[in-house]
Amino acid sequence: LDPYSARIIAILVAMMAAYFAHRRLTFSVTSPPSASEFLKFASVASTANAINYAIYAGLLVMIPACTPLQAMLAASIVAMAVSYLGFRFGVFK
Repeated sequence: LDPYSARIIAILVAMMAAYFAHRRLTFSVTSPPSASEFLKFASVASTANAINYAIYAGLLVMIPACTPLQAMLAASIVAMAVSYLGFRFGVFK
């Protein structure tokens, strides 16, 4: 595979693994998985990733003294909260 196709496959596999891990380990869901639940999960995860990147890039642009590590930490904390709340209240109710 070319590197671009391989990356898409890797992202999809990682998202599926995260879905099943969160479903079972984080939220202890006992009902059978569904396509609609997975799509909700993917939507929340994609939104959290977009927020993560937007905050990271915004901090680097708007605060010149901010290091990439500081921006990554701040963005990751916000994205973690967004994803947990989205998964808890929007996906795995």
